[in-house]
Amino acid sequence: MTSSRAVSSRAHALRLTVSGLLTLLPGMPALADRTLISAEELAAGTARAEATRVAEQSACTALTGTTRDVCHERARGKAWVAKAELQVARTGSRASQEQLAVARVDSAYALANMQCKGQASETQLVCAKQAHTDRMEALAAWKHHRRMTEARPGAHGGACAVQDGVVRDGCRAAAPAEAAMPASR
Repeated sequence: MTSSRAVSSRAHALRLTVSGLLTLLPGMPALADRTLISAEELAAGTARAEATRVAEQSACTALTGTTRDVCHERARGKAWVAKAELQVARTGSRASQEQLAVARVDSAYALANMQCKGQASETQLVCAKQAHTDRMEALAAWKHHRRMTEARPGAHGGACAVQDGVVRDGCRAAAPAEAAMPASR
């Protein structure tokens, strides 16, 4: 009974990670409005993330078995996500946003998979399959969301696309007035 609760709690945690990721995605295009960080700030942030990882992993040495492995994986995942967040803050590019999304999903998957290791063989197999399924669903949901936001440029508050005087789908209601304005040459 306890093992099925553990599997469902890990699956729930991964689903929460996915839902948090999807709520973050609509705000990602707004990164262009932010001031990007410098290379020095990126290096300092990376050093901080690595120092935090080392400190957290050294705290794990007192633990034993699967608990120790889970602790190490949690520290590694946090550092991985922190570095990806810094890269997004540095470049603001679509590729770095994708790397951040993948880092979040993969770190949650690695943690869930590591938590499965200490269970009995049948329960471990079910747990690992559930973690894999949740990871694949999370990646598919993120890719679907990305495709939808690319297909509808104004859907999340972005600028409207006007081509040849025609307003594309997904633009805000104010777009037709903007489209009626003559283009400056």
